Amino acid sequence: MKPWWEKPLEDLNDKEWEDLCDLCGQCCLNKLLDQDTHEVAYTRVVCDHINLKTCQCSVYPDRRDYRPDCIPVTIETVMTPGMMPTSCSYQLRLEGLPLPDWHPLITGDPLSAQKAGMGVDQIGVFQNQIDMDEIQDFIIDPPIN
Repeated sequence: MKPWWEKPLEDLNDKEWEDLCDLCGQCCLNKLLDQDTHEVAYTRVVCDHINLKTCQCSVYPDRRDYRPDCIPVTIETVMTPGMMPTSCSYQLRLEGLPLPDWHPLITGDPLSAQKAGMGVDQIGVFQNQIDMDEIQDFIIDPPIN
């Protein structure tokens, strides 16, 4: 029998959707959208609410209260080109690809993304530590893959 995470994204219930997250924190990196080309550029600048030890949001249940511009990870977000890194579990499953060997559902370890070098803990700079007018100086290409 196939594991539940091999179901199509639209068939996942709320708990399964949340559990599919690989806990890398890359969705919390600030992104820049080129208004002309519509290309998305990732930066090393991370939301101030992320815990860089766990790569998880410290205010997750109430994140929209603290950050109204926080973009929820939905099927629509995953389907938007460039919004999720190619290593993202949601992106992989959308494309019918398997989860990576380092995924917490495979390893049983919630810190496996960080141990595999896929977490923002290695590169993240909090947005309150930089001049946001200089955010383009923090562009990374590609994002962590």
